[in-house]
Amino acid sequence: MRLAKLDVNILDKKLATPIMLKNDTKLVSGGVQITEKLIKRLKEYGFHAVYIEDPSVDVELTGDMSETVRSNIIGKLNEMYNRICDGSFDEFAFSRLIREDIFPEISHSRPVSLSVCRPFMTDDISLHSLNVCLLSMGTAIKVGLDMRKIEILGKAALFHDIGKLMEDDKRHAGHEQKAFELLKDYGSSVLLYTAVRYHHETLDGTGPYRLPAEKQTDIVRILSICNYFERLFSVHGMLPHQCFEEINSLVDEKFDRYAFEALAKSVWFYPVGLPVRLNNDEMAVVVGQNDLFPFRPIVQTENARYNLMKDLSLNIAQVLL
Repeated sequence: MRLAKLDVNILDKKLATPIMLKNDTKLVSGGVQITEKLIKRLKEYGFHAVYIEDPSVDVELTGDMSETVRSNIIGKLNEMYNRICDGSFDEFAFSRLIREDIFPEISHSRPVSLSVCRPFMTDDISLHSLNVCLLSMGTAIKVGLDMRKIEILGKAALFHDIGKLMEDDKRHAGHEQKAFELLKDYGSSVLLYTAVRYHHETLDGTGPYRLPAEKQTDIVRILSICNYFERLFSVHGMLPHQCFEEINSLVDEKFDRYAFEALAKSVWFYPVGLPVRLNNDEMAVVVGQNDLFPFRPIVQTENARYNLMKDLSLNIAQVLL
């Protein structure tokens, strides 16, 4: 199977995997033939790409987190966010979620795999926050932060947009300020509530609070770059390698170089199943990963399989999705 864009070019092909909604409800079963009606329906739900059957490509879907685990965590997050909307806040529940559900999935230090076959909506706070949490904690591990800071960063990622869930007040405070005040009122750590408040700050001081670079903590700098990366991915529809290229142009101006270099080791930039063209003009599909080198995956052409960590003369010249 391989990844394919949702368009007329995959008409009459068959879905290789079931299509799941964010609440773990199955929308379409695997093996279903793709029709114009199905393409339209999937686009209405926010899908941009799907896995289709391709007997010539042997792909095993692997990643930092299975879709079942991801859906389970998103379900728990939605429940906790709903309780916040109802006026009940339990920070320990978020700590437990990170320690018991999220951290075990990334503690082996493998790069994070963002799901390109999930629906994205601009108001999908749970999926966005989980992705930012995975990226932030993975980056923090590569930077070498201690466990206390890694957990605080993980919670900051899960909390950073909760102000959007809270009713507006007479001051019309921004969502950063609302979340900041909630966490401060509940006695959260200074590192946590300041990170949430300043998650849109950048090195050039052009964020909402104009926070100078020298006052930005390592937690703020990591959360800022990971939040920006994830918004490029989910809102602007960029693939991971495109998000990387966009941020690369902003390093030292807006984003911290050390955080960027750690992020570059923390994401699989070419998802399994992605069709690509190599620099020798062969068409290939990504079929495996090299954990320590996310930009050098394993690819399969019609006649050969190349490990780009061993075949160093080859590289990915173009993504064909």
